[in-house]
Amino acid sequence: MDSIVIVATTCSSMEEASHLAKEVIEKRLVACCQVIPNVHSYYIWKGETTSSQEVVLQMKTFPFAQERLVRYVQEHHSYELPEIIVYQVSCASEAYMMWMHDLLVKKEENL
Repeated sequence: MDSIVIVATTCSSMEEASHLAKEVIEKRLVACCQVIPNVHSYYIWKGETTSSQEVVLQMKTFPFAQERLVRYVQEHHSYELPEIIVYQVSCASEAYMMWMHDLLVKKEENL
């Protein structure tokens, strides 16, 4: 069975993060998302140190869908340069992996 990857991004608002989460779930690019509010980010943008309130969106998928998910986020994100980071999950429960498999892999096989 494939390993799980978590694709994470930050959004400017709960509305944007929730919208993206619903879209990628409905398109079956991911099995699950978490929207984590009230993150205070510090970064350098266009030569200036800045900070902002953001919302973290974590999306769980399999490697076969990773490229399509990243492309979708890039195309539909409000930021000029969205943060998109992919984490490889080293361990997950078998039951959780089977749940994800049933949602994403069986769907892919029926296309």
